[in-house]
Amino acid sequence: ALVLLVPGRAADLARRELDHWEHENRGRGGTAPATTFRPVDSGVPLATAWVGLLLVVFYAQVTSWQGVDFIAAGGLDGAAVRGGEWWRVVTALTLHGDAAHLLANIFFGVFFVVYAAQYLGSGAAGLLVLAAAAAGNAMDVLLLPPAHRAIGASTAVFAALGLVAAWVWMTQTRRAVGWARRYAPLV
Repeated sequence: ALVLLVPGRAADLARRELDHWEHENRGRGGTAPATTFRPVDSGVPLATAWVGLLLVVFYAQVTSWQGVDFIAAGGLDGAAVRGGEWWRVVTALTLHGDAAHLLANIFFGVFFVVYAAQYLGSGAAGLLVLAAAAAGNAMDVLLLPPAHRAIGASTAVFAALGLVAAWVWMTQTRRAVGWARRYAPLV
């Protein structure tokens, strides 16, 4: 139950304002009662895994650890994936062109994976981001010429953003909110 307390001299004005608000919002589905967001997870485990994985792989990549050319071995290469090297749709997500590319993906990735983990938990969010990003790379291979090559976690960053937007949109749709609030996450 909601109780609104106003000074006695403002009671009539408050009642008129509330009646006016109800009249304006009639037929719009009303507004959802305010809900308190309670995170499922802090997001720290997923953010830590994100940063750790990208830094370790970048170090191995720039030092050619064990004499491996990581970009040649794991970059997204349309012809190689079409030839059966399916793992490249995942491994390409961990490789970067330079430190600036890496730092941008770490920064924005942490921002969005923390939100995804807060809604879904670190494990579920991590798996969904990985699956969506790998699917995005697979679509690249299917839609672009075989000579197409790509590296970087940007696809995963966008996957995390899309996951958060989709989750918020779905929860807004289930609540009785106006159309602007319902579609704001998609915009």
